[in-house]
Amino acid sequence: MDDLLIQQHPLIAQVKNDFEKVARQRAALMKSAQSQLRRGYTPDFSTIDVWDETFAELSARLSLARAGLVAELRRPAADAYEENRRVALGKWISNSLLHGEVAHPRPAPRNSKKNLRTCSLLRA
Repeated sequence: MDDLLIQQHPLIAQVKNDFEKVARQRAALMKSAQSQLRRGYTPDFSTIDVWDETFAELSARLSLARAGLVAELRRPAADAYEENRRVALGKWISNSLLHGEVAHPRPAPRNSKKNLRTCSLLRA
């Protein structure tokens, strides 16, 4: 998804790159702090607020861009899905008729008069 987003909006590449760098730096800082806590030291959290703020800002920008792409693709994706559904349904019906099968998704009970009548009409 991000590749498509970057193709359509090239400036997002820098946002994503910055986000990944900040995420790595923030994770390294948190890991270091955790290690210091386990050894009984008090870690220096003075920079975590800066990393958190930057992480949140970049994360929000990236999330908004992704949401925008989803919104842009919603209609074309729905149209493509509907077209594929129609084609698949048409093939299924054609195949069912070709092989003399009842062409409906919920078959009637085996011995029902309606089912026998439908089958005889299709085979006639």
